[in-house]
Amino acid sequence: MPQKNVSIILLNWNSYDLTKNCIRQLQSDQSNKGFEVIVVDNGSAGNEAKKLKKDFPFINLIENKENMGFSYALNQGYVKASG
Repeated sequence: MPQKNVSIILLNWNSYDLTKNCIRQLQSDQSNKGFEVIVVDNGSAGNEAKKLKKDFPFINLIENKENMGFSYALNQGYVKASG
């Protein structure tokens, strides 16, 4: 897989609608497709992570069983980033 220019790391914690809207907005920007989207679900209730992956199969999803905190989750995304 080729390296991306930009890696966008989104943290989700019980905010499915906000995360979904953010990803949709990123998709609608036709000016730059050289990015990847990494979503770290930080122990959300329900099936938010699975719904996001179903709605946006192109995302790189990291699913935590519990809320690991902002810094930890952001670093998880950073480790996976190729941009």
